[in-house]
Amino acid sequence: MSGPHDTNLRNHDQPPFSHERDADRLVTIATAASEIEANLLVTQLTEGGFEAVCFSGGHAALPLGARRFRIPVQVRAREEESARAYLKEMAVDDIDWDSVDVGEREDDLPLNEPARMPVLAIIAAVVAGMLLLMGFIGALLLMFF
Repeated sequence: MSGPHDTNLRNHDQPPFSHERDADRLVTIATAASEIEANLLVTQLTEGGFEAVCFSGGHAALPLGARRFRIPVQVRAREEESARAYLKEMAVDDIDWDSVDVGEREDDLPLNEPARMPVLAIIAAVVAGMLLLMGFIGALLLMFF
C-alpha cells in the first residue's frame, strides 16, 4: 500500500538505469596535465559540436611539484565515440617543421645559454641560510632554557 509517506520513489515502469539516463552520463575521453590544456580540449570539442566539460581547480592550490593529478575532459556517453574520433582527427602531432616557414629573427641578440649564478653569490646565500638557521635555533634555546 502506498501513501504520502512512501519512501520508495523509484518509477517501477522504468528500469533504474534506463538507456536515456545511461546515454546522458558523462564519460572521460581525455585527460590533461593542466587546466589550460583541458580548457583547450573543451573548446576544440565545443567548436566541433560536442557538449564537453572539464572539472578542474581542485588541485590549483597545491604546490607545483604536487600537481600530479590529470584533469578529465568529459562528454555525454552517446557522443563518446564520435568525440574521440574528432579529437584524434584534430590532433596535430605530425608537424614537419622543415616545411613550416617561421620567418627570420627580428633581433640581433646573441643566442647564449642562461648565465650561471656567480660563485660568490652562492657562498653568500649559503652563509645567509646558515645564519638564519643558527638564529632560529638560538631563539628556541632562549625560549626553553
